[in-house]
Amino acid sequence: PMVVALLFGVFWRRYTPAAALATMIGGTVAIAASVAWPWLITPFAHGVPMIELAPDAGFLAGAKQYKFMRAFYGLAVSGVIGIVVTPFTTPKPLDEIRGYVWGTVSDALARYKGKAGTESASVWAKSEIRKSEHDEAVGEALLDGVQISSALAERIEAEAGDLVYVTDARWWLGGLRATHLKITEVHEDDADWVQMGPTPYGVVVHAHRTSKDVFVQRLY
Repeated sequence: PMVVALLFGVFWRRYTPAAALATMIGGTVAIAASVAWPWLITPFAHGVPMIELAPDAGFLAGAKQYKFMRAFYGLAVSGVIGIVVTPFTTPKPLDEIRGYVWGTVSDALARYKGKAGTESASVWAKSEIRKSEHDEAVGEALLDGVQISSALAERIEAEAGDLVYVTDARWWLGGLRATHLKITEVHEDDADWVQMGPTPYGVVVHAHRTSKDVFVQRLY
C-alpha cells in the first residue's frame, strides 16, 4: 500500500491525500485478510501452489502462504483502490503541488535553487580551491555558499545563484570528497579558483592535498 501511494503521489497529479489514505487503509486490510484467508491470493499466484500446513498450524499460519505472491496481490489491490477512489475525491490545485509531482521538476529546482533552473550540467573544469574564514549558508535550502573567479564562471557557463559541484580530482574516489554549493559572488579574475568556507572545504580537501586542484561543474 505504501509503495502504491508513493508512486501514485509522485507520478499522478490527480491523485489526492484522501485517495492515498484509502489506498493505505484498504490495502492493509486486504493484505491482513489474505493472511486469514490465503486463498484470496490464488487468482494472482500464476499457478504457484500453497504450502501444505499442519491442521493445527493456527489462524495466522496463512502468513506463510504465498509470501512473494502476496506482494503482487497487495500491489494489485492497492492500485485498484487508488484508481477507483481518486475520481471521487477533490484534487489539490496544481499551484499547491508544483515541485512535488512528475512534470514540475523545474519548479522544484527553482524552489531549491532560489531562481529558475534547468536540468543541465556544464563541462568539468579544473580549478584551484581556496578557503575563506567563515561558512555561508544561503537560500531556502541553506546551501553552503561559494565564490568563484570570472574565468572559471565563463568556462562552466555559471553565474551568481547557480549550483556547482566541487570534487577531489581523483576519479577513483567516486565523489566521496565532494559537495554541492551555491555561487554567491563572481570575482573578476583571469585565474580559475573557487573559495568556500571551512566546513565545505574540509569535506572536499584532505589535509595532505591542500595544494591540489579540484574539479568543478555547474549543475542546474
